[in-house]
Amino acid sequence: METGEIVGAEALTRWIDKDGSLISPTTFIPALEESGFVVTLDKYVWQGVASWLRECIDRGLRVVPISLNVSRVDILACDVAEHMGALAAQYNLPPELMRIEITETAYTGESEAVDKLTADLHTRGFSTYMDDFGTGQSTLAMLKNVNVDVIKLDRTFVPTDRDQSRSAQIVSSMLEMAQSLHLPVVIEGVETNEQANMLLQMGAHYAQGFLYYRPMQAKDFEALLDGGNKN
Repeated sequence: METGEIVGAEALTRWIDKDGSLISPTTFIPALEESGFVVTLDKYVWQGVASWLRECIDRGLRVVPISLNVSRVDILACDVAEHMGALAAQYNLPPELMRIEITETAYTGESEAVDKLTADLHTRGFSTYMDDFGTGQSTLAMLKNVNVDVIKLDRTFVPTDRDQSRSAQIVSSMLEMAQSLHLPVVIEGVETNEQANMLLQMGAHYAQGFLYYRPMQAKDFEALLDGGNKN
């Protein structure tokens, strides 16, 4: 946040409607999760990212680690660690370029399966992120036992004009707690300079949100990385 340097990105899904508009995943992902088809979609995205990273490296372009979302349904339906390892081998990628984001609801709902998954991923050289931190029911208790590398603080905690004081106190406490546990924190949903400045004063280092960049096509991201940092 201090330098504006791009140090990573997250692979996202959007549905392009017939009129060219983008449909938010909140509209269609629940149906895909209920049907189980979300696993097919996620595997498609994971492979697409691996293929894109390999292509960029072969073209001599700068690359940064890309976060891949893994849901509770994925964990129950397939061997995620084995699949990620196979992708890294297939495309000859160092595991550190593929960061695995697991939702906090998966940690709370399938704790034993997630514990095994994170251990398997670490054995294969992958880093794990706890996504949507703070939205579940057992956040503090989980941190004692979960072997996670990075916390992504949910956007609902970012201070706004309506609840600035209370949110700021919560975020500050979470940052202090994470620092004591030697856990880096990425704050999601930062949209204004005021929010960024406040978070910096609290000791935050990493953030994502519309203040920096909105979701974009891979080709636009390539150009962004090639053009240097945002100032």
